[in-house]
This record gives sequence, structure tokens and C-alpha cells, in this order.
Amino acid sequence: MDPDLESPDHTTLSRRAEHLETGLPAAGKGGAIQTVVASTGLQIVGQVPWAHAKNGRRGTREWRKLNVGVDENGVIVAKDPTDSTADDTSVVPALVRQIPDDTKITRCTADGAYDRIVA
Repeated sequence: MDPDLESPDHTTLSRRAEHLETGLPAAGKGGAIQTVVASTGLQIVGQVPWAHAKNGRRGTREWRKLNVGVDENGVIVAKDPTDSTADDTSVVPALVRQIPDDTKITRCTADGAYDRIVA
């Protein structure tokens, strides 16, 4: 395939982006929401791991977790970065505290990592 399509260069895109209205929706402004809680692993890459990879050595990898709560529209309503050893279930109270008091959580959905009850 050799489509005859034109595309703008980086400078044109950057210039247009200056005036682009993104209009992200506000998170949890009262009312009721349904939320989904999940976590993901983030690899920390800095100068030392990069130098090890460049020289053919295998160094230790550093990981962190980012626990997030999103509403039914995909807007992040809560976030909590932790170290890689943090138990997912123990983070839920911190996530719930970030949701405004005038917002009612009608449903909270999570995967099997959150199946343990925290006292």
C-alpha cells in the first residue's frame, strides 16, 4: 500500500495544540458514582539501570504500584502510589478517602487482588 495521504509535521501539530481545548470532565462533584479500583506496576528506570543495560550487566529492577479509582466515565477520582510490596486491599481506604464526602459510591468493582477484607 502506498496511500497518497498528507500529514502535518511536528511543528504544525505543536502550534495547533497550543489552542486546543481539552475540557476534561471534573471528577466526583457530588451525586453518586460507580467506581473501579485497580493497580498497575510501574518500572522505575533511572541512570543506574540504564548504565547496567548499556554495559551488558543485569541490575536490580525497581518497581512501584499505582493504585487508581476511576468512575464510570473513566475519570480518575483517586490515586495512591505505593511500593511494590504493598497489599492492594490495604490501599482501598486511602482511595475512598480521596473521594469527596458529598459523593456517594453506589458500587465499587475490583479484581481478585482486592478479595481480602481489611479491618
